[in-house]
Amino acid sequence: MPVEAHRRRHVTRHDVVDLTPRWKVLMPILISAIEYGTDTGRENARRNLNKLADKVDSGQELQRRVRAALDRLTRVWPTRHDALSPAERAALAEVMEVLTLTAADVVRVAHREDIADESGWIDS
Repeated sequence: MPVEAHRRRHVTRHDVVDLTPRWKVLMPILISAIEYGTDTGRENARRNLNKLADKVDSGQELQRRVRAALDRLTRVWPTRHDALSPAERAALAEVMEVLTLTAADVVRVAHREDIADESGWIDS
């Protein structure tokens, strides 16, 4: 079947093709390998899931560091809009959007010494 003309593209030696695996696509394959695969297939799937866990943990740590840096940046950047160039205002707006979109789900943790009684009420 011929490729439609609008989908054809000349590839040059400077083009970059991203072959990064997409975990959304790989996950059903890995789950199937664990459920129905051979011993080798199950082991490969487990290894890839552990690799994913490492990447997610690293990504979350990087995200926390970037958020902290952006948060510090918003505190030191001038607050008067006339002190910022249009490019700086746009960058600051993007920083605020990133901070909003990547806000962490925060769960308060009670330490044993903070618990007042057996009912679970926290004395803080």
